[in-house]
Amino acid sequence: MAQKKIVRPSDSIASLREQYPLPPGCTIRPPRDGDEGGLLDLLLAAFEGVWPRRSISVPPIDHLRWKLHSHEVAAKGHLFAELDGRIIACRSMWVTHLKIDEHVFLTRLAIDRAVIPAMQRHHVMSAMETRTPPEWFAPFGVIVGLSTNWQSNNFISSTPHDRSIDVLGRQLEGSVTAAPVGEWSIRRVDAFDDRVDNLWRDASSRFRLVFARTKDSLNYRYADPRAGDYSIVLAEEGDRLLGYAVYAAWKQTGQIADVLVMPERPDVLESLLAQAIAELHRTGCTSVECWGDIYHPYGPVLDKLGFAQVRRRQGVTMHWLRGPDEVAFFADTKSAVHIMAGDTDLV
Repeated sequence: MAQKKIVRPSDSIASLREQYPLPPGCTIRPPRDGDEGGLLDLLLAAFEGVWPRRSISVPPIDHLRWKLHSHEVAAKGHLFAELDGRIIACRSMWVTHLKIDEHVFLTRLAIDRAVIPAMQRHHVMSAMETRTPPEWFAPFGVIVGLSTNWQSNNFISSTPHDRSIDVLGRQLEGSVTAAPVGEWSIRRVDAFDDRVDNLWRDASSRFRLVFARTKDSLNYRYADPRAGDYSIVLAEEGDRLLGYAVYAAWKQTGQIADVLVMPERPDVLESLLAQAIAELHRTGCTSVECWGDIYHPYGPVLDKLGFAQVRRRQGVTMHWLRGPDEVAFFADTKSAVHIMAGDTDLV
């Protein structure tokens, strides 16, 4: 195994590139037309033949094309390492919008970073990162990172602000029934309509940090068949949208990908989550997971519905890129943020 190296903040780019050389003959380049097949071969090899790790009803190549085009900035910004005409590593990104207080910024998350098995543990990913073009950072106000078991170095010069989010679980045993509703109804739909923009505007004002949940962003994420097999349920009172939940399943584990209601409507939240739990149980899931921040206003409802087990913790890091740091509050677990699994590509 190659010896682990230590990156010092004072190291220059030239020094970092010397510490992390590219394999002889290897080049780094942006995407080109026709890359999808070679990239899919890389992902299947790197993830032991299982990619994507979610339930989808389309061929993996279609899911890949969908994923590579989250935003026009993303479509041009993926970086590939090529050797002898073969893509041997990729640094792909998912580009979306993040609301911080009253301002919305373009942000990116790393997705599907992979190296062919023969080149793993040879610091290829670090070599690529030290050679990232400076203009690659220009469009973004903040960069979001997720902790992984293999990534140990980070070459972003700004201060990282870390937070740990609980992945809560509950078993699905015996009889599981949906919660009663009040003056609203629960309805399953294929896509979001314009009403969700009003819900997003009102509900987002209660959080200091939240990923965009507009009609367009939600329909790209959950309503496109290429994205995966998601179910969308709405809570409606007449023509008014009170909230929504999105859920999916991987093998026998149900996953609450996203949910949004006004924090002062725990009754609506309970009915949406209970409906999702009941549906997941009927499809054969034996457990269900939901992300839950320790001081999140949805916490009491998750407790009531039996999400008592912390199955693991997901680390999230924010890097501010413009002027005075505006995301230092993120590390304070009492600050109000709303991050769900569906804000990432983990479900």
